[in-house]
Amino acid sequence: MRLLLNVLWFVFGGFISGSLWILAGCVLAITIVGLPWTPAAFRLAGFSYWPFGRMLIDRDDGMGSCLLNGLWLVLAPDGGWRCTTWSWPCRWRSASSASRSPGST
Repeated sequence: MRLLLNVLWFVFGGFISGSLWILAGCVLAITIVGLPWTPAAFRLAGFSYWPFGRMLIDRDDGMGSCLLNGLWLVLAPDGGWRCTTWSWPCRWRSASSASRSPGST
């Protein structure tokens, strides 16, 4: 049954989805910033190509993961807390300034 479902999945979209994850993994491998996510993109490609019969295992990362996520939230240069608190006012300001003509105040 798994073989039949996997073949149907592959024919009706798994090939495209998996190929795009492979492409995304290659693009991520080119950049320094994306390099840590490259193996994850290739694992997702495997799940996209042949999903039935595989098992996802949730791992407990513990308190270290929670602390590092909190540290990232505060210290991230282009994200973190600034992203959550400034995103809507900045978008509103950009939209309102773009709608004005260059010579008006």
